[in-house]
Amino acid sequence: GHKPTFGYLPMIGHSLTGAVAPTDISAIGPLARSADDLELALRVLGGPDSADTALRSILPPLRAQSLSEMRVAVWAEDPATPTDPEISGSIRELAAFLRRRGTRVREARPAFDAGEAYELFLALVAAVIGARLTPEQLADAQARSAANPGDRSADAILDRNYGMPHSRWLALNERRHQIRRVWQAVFDD
Repeated sequence: GHKPTFGYLPMIGHSLTGAVAPTDISAIGPLARSADDLELALRVLGGPDSADTALRSILPPLRAQSLSEMRVAVWAEDPATPTDPEISGSIRELAAFLRRRGTRVREARPAFDAGEAYELFLALVAAVIGARLTPEQLADAQARSAANPGDRSADAILDRNYGMPHSRWLALNERRHQIRRVWQAVFDD
C-alpha cells in the first residue's frame, strides 16, 4: 500500500502524485447508506486539515426529530440547466409528500443565474486542470477554443479557461464568493 510521506495521509490534496497542497475547487466527501452513517462519516472527516489549523468543526445535534419539524428548499428545475422531466417531477412529488407530512417546503430561487454559476464552476475547474496540462495540451485547447469562439459546451468552456491568468482567476473567485453568500442566505432560512 501507499505510505504517507512527511506525515501526510495519502488522500490529502486529491493527487495520485503525492502532492499535498489542496487544489482550489476539489471536494471529497463521504457516501453513506443512511443518515446515521453520514453523520458518523462527517464527524470523522469534517473540518479543516490539521496542518492548516488546530480549529475543529463540531456538528450540532440534529434539531428536527420529525418531518413536521423540518424545513426543505426545492429547486426542481431551471431554464439554464435543463432537467429531465422524470427527475424534476420526482422532486416535485417528494416536495408534495413532505408538505402532506407537515414539512415546511418552499421553492428555492437563489438570486443568481444558474447558467452563470455553471460556467463559473467550469472555469474554476479548468484553472485546476490546466495547471497539470502539458504545453502541447494547452496549445491544443487554445486552438480548439479559437476555432469555436461561440461554443457554450462544457468542453469549450474548459478549453477557453485552461491556463487563465491569475487576474482572471481572482475575478472568478470573487464572483464565486458572492454566489456563496447568496446560498448562505438561502440556508439561513
